[in-house]
Amino acid sequence: MKDFRGSQAVLVGEAGVPDLFLHDFRRRAARNMIRSAISKNVAKKITGHSTDSIFDRYDITEESDLADAASKLEARNGHKMGTEASSESR
Repeated sequence: MKDFRGSQAVLVGEAGVPDLFLHDFRRRAARNMIRSAISKNVAKKITGHSTDSIFDRYDITEESDLADAASKLEARNGHKMGTEASSESR
């Protein structure tokens, strides 16, 4: 197959997701691997990206990623931070 765009348009139309592109799958794969703690180098090999800069375009940070990071930090440091804050107020 030399040009898949026509076939892709038919398939995503039949699936009811006409705004879906092949790169959406690649992007989702990159994001899922990084969020699953798979190393960037391994993820790059799987997705076929040769450089960090190109791979980074696919690993998009969203608001939910920031909220998740904040929750993880709070869970890890919450007790310490609460202890430090209470001792500082004395």
